[in-house]
Amino acid sequence: MEEKRLREIEEERLAEERRIKREMEEKRLREIEEEKRRMAEEEKRLAAEREKLEKERKEREEKERAEKLAKEQEERDRMIALSISEDNKAAVVKDEDADIKKSTKLTKENIKDWKYSELRECINTSCDIELLEIAREEFHRRLKAYQQWKTVNKKKKGEPKPDLPGAKTNFTAAPAAAGAEKQHRFFKVPFMYPSFNNPNVRGWWYAHFYGKWIVRQMEIHPQKAPLCLVAGKDDLKMCELELSATGLTRRKGSEITSKEFDDLWNCCGGGSYRLGEKHQSG
Repeated sequence: MEEKRLREIEEERLAEERRIKREMEEKRLREIEEEKRRMAEEEKRLAAEREKLEKERKEREEKERAEKLAKEQEERDRMIALSISEDNKAAVVKDEDADIKKSTKLTKENIKDWKYSELRECINTSCDIELLEIAREEFHRRLKAYQQWKTVNKKKKGEPKPDLPGAKTNFTAAPAAAGAEKQHRFFKVPFMYPSFNNPNVRGWWYAHFYGKWIVRQMEIHPQKAPLCLVAGKDDLKMCELELSATGLTRRKGSEITSKEFDDLWNCCGGGSYRLGEKHQSG
């Protein structure tokens, strides 16, 4: 009897140990599952945080890139303006009425009251040579005024803009002015990059004038894609001065041949250009 009772006690002890081990194993498994769930939630939270930080980083880089491009464009505009006006700086910063020759007939008194769309319509359709010349003079006067306004007031808010061309223009490229010499002339001017601290690093500005006005313009920049501009499409980005006001004709070594200009124009993807064809921005 005593032996039987001892076996029963032993069996009860072993059963209790098994129960305790089972409970401990179940608790361990629950803790493992809880830890996995916690780690999954933490990983999800970290992923969301990384995504947020990455989005903020991209937005910050995009903003910095846009600011850098704007600053580089302003620097290029400044250097080009300095280069082409080296011999005639006063013409870049002043808009003197004496520089604008107007006919005493037809619209001399009210041409300044015309809207840009009316000027464009006149340039596109008028068969009156004298009226066409007046409209073209006024168009370039306004373009010149706009470039000055942009330079002087770019940091000011609420300044009224002058009447200036919109995104779309559509007039015949370089029609000859009445009484002006119908001659194609081509020019090449270097400009430096002070920010590079290297006098050997330079860009090139090319211009094609027909008569008094520019009709094609190229900008060649180091480590940048070439920029090809056409009158009637890219007027706001082009030289607004008459040829005589730029000083180019007096700048030694600046004039080049049409072949040199056209070869580079085609090489830079400027596309075909034919005098008299109309260009329109999209």
